Amino acid sequence: MHRLGIHVSLGTDSPVEDLDPFANIYCAITRKNLNGEPQDSFYKEEALTLTQAIDDYTIGSAYDEFMELKKGRLKDGYLADLVILDKDLFDIAPKDILKTKVLATMVDGNFVYEA
Repeated sequence: MHRLGIHVSLGTDSPVEDLDPFANIYCAITRKNLNGEPQDSFYKEEALTLTQAIDDYTIGSAYDEFMELKKGRLKDGYLADLVILDKDLFDIAPKDILKTKVLATMVDGNFVYEA
């Protein structure tokens, strides 16, 4: 879908996947289950990059709700919806994404959760 230019969104509101976005990001970029199987990945050529997976959660999901001009990016004039994590996902091994913790969550510029 990415190669065809189709908007893609990822989410955790469906009962068929885990509610943990880090588990879903891990699976999307590795094409493995949470046990690290299969070892050689399932259709490895369909794996997303980490940037694609994060964009699909943020920009893609905003597009799906017709809010792409207000949400999904850290940009002047956009709602400040963001999370602060205990690690930089771009600086860790994919398996360590599964251990990521949210330190704080901000919705529309207001902190709604702090660990």
